[in-house]
Amino acid sequence: MSVSFWTIFCLVYGVYAALQRKNTRCALCVNGILAGFVVSFFCLYFLPAVFAKGIFYVTAAGVLAGVALGTVIEKRYPRWGYCICFFMAGIIWGITKGLEQCDNMMAVFGGLLGGSCLYLSCAVVLPEDTKEGIWLGLGGILGFWFGVWFGFFA
Repeated sequence: MSVSFWTIFCLVYGVYAALQRKNTRCALCVNGILAGFVVSFFCLYFLPAVFAKGIFYVTAAGVLAGVALGTVIEKRYPRWGYCICFFMAGIIWGITKGLEQCDNMMAVFGGLLGGSCLYLSCAVVLPEDTKEGIWLGLGGILGFWFGVWFGFFA
């Protein structure tokens, strides 16, 4: 899949996460599908490219710090924090051409962003409310499998 597609998708998803406000079943399902698609992107493309830079333990610490950062963003800055994280991840992905042209420091920064974006997208798919969680979970499963299919067969 091309680098520009994922860059644009991250940018659009960040803006969408900041601006979406509806809680109807259809909106929840669409939000779950998009979040599942994002989870597949960060699991299959972004984080493996970060770990391929040869500094495994430092990058793993960056990803864990990103998960902690994602927790803070989810609690304190739920709308614009999403937008900023996904916007920065899209820019990093686009500038480094799929993280192929990044050095070790950029790989650690990518791990930080990747961990926070992965946590934030998983938090969308697995909310605390069970009534909304059914539609978000179904959409998340569908979006994840669509992302896997899209990554391997398109």
